Amino acid sequence: MLITEAMRVARAAGADYALVVTTEEDRLAQRLYGAAGFRRTEGEDGPLMLAYERDL
Repeated sequence: MLITEAMRVARAAGADYALVVTTEEDRLAQRLYGAAGFRRTEGEDGPLMLAYERDL
């Protein structure tokens, strides 16, 4: 619910997309962001931090 509300507020404020970042080890956050509609966008080899973004 928190992510959904944050996306609503960001969209209402004129944001085009949201970007979140987590570590490679934080599998729970990765699953959460994926389930919330975010997609991985960090590139082929991947950095130590994983970035997710979502169109609003």
